[in-house]
Amino acid sequence: MKPILFLIMATLLFVGCGNDEAEDTTLTEELPPYHMFGGFMPTDTTGLHSIKGSGIASDTSCVLLTGIRNGKLWYGKFSNTTKKPIFEHNDKELFDKTFTVDLGYGDTKEVEIKDVRAFNTVEINGVNCTAIAFIGADYINKRLDFMNKNGVIKSLFNTEDARNPNGSNIYKWFNSVIYGRYSKKHLYSLDGELIAEVPYYHIGISGEADFPFSMYDYLRISTGNTVSIERKNIMKELSIWSTDIASSDKYIRISNTKALFKVDKCNISFDLTYHSGKKESINIWIDIETGKITE
Repeated sequence: MKPILFLIMATLLFVGCGNDEAEDTTLTEELPPYHMFGGFMPTDTTGLHSIKGSGIASDTSCVLLTGIRNGKLWYGKFSNTTKKPIFEHNDKELFDKTFTVDLGYGDTKEVEIKDVRAFNTVEINGVNCTAIAFIGADYINKRLDFMNKNGVIKSLFNTEDARNPNGSNIYKWFNSVIYGRYSKKHLYSLDGELIAEVPYYHIGISGEADFPFSMYDYLRISTGNTVSIERKNIMKELSIWSTDIASSDKYIRISNTKALFKVDKCNISFDLTYHSGKKESINIWIDIETGKITE
């Protein structure tokens, strides 16, 4: 973990572009050399300077690195074990150190970028969806890249998550992704097209798991003093049905959740740990339409 911690603490400095040669020289001299990548091995290090490393909440076996190569944004996902890249990307355009914020009433503001980092990524069916934060003093511009082996399919931008560099999450979904924070989430196809706004999807607490089986419907294994399986819809506030599995007078921990869908049924398995220390393994089939346990 020490290399990753070092990367996270690394100071962000940009390689300038344009005619301000004096400023560019100073910044280049202060940029950390390649050997400070913490052992990670980019495919090509020519003109590449390390900026920052970020852990990936949904995949702790990997890390995201963000850098500037020859004045252009570069990022990659790397294995913590092999130190080799899983994928890398380099922008084609020179890095712009500012972005424009719409203040409303016809007013805009130019914001200087002080920090930049790729902070989350998921992979679905060969498409990597990666979120990058361009952080200014008062505002943050977010970019979501949809990329396959041939390059970036589409990039989406927004500044509505101001002053919150880690506020936007990406969730794997049913041949799609959900992206956003709190009540402002959107469902996107894997080519970056907006399918729908998602008003009622909220990620579960620790140990809970969601298993989508259509574009809008999913099963959630939820916990508390009662462990239950719910059928929910990302467009609706209330559960369609809920079936209780176990209960106690104390909070029950759940782990190792798995689900296998087969036509109109789902095989669900998970482990329970009670406050008393008692452990129990659950393996059931449940009817998707009714919520009844069938086997």
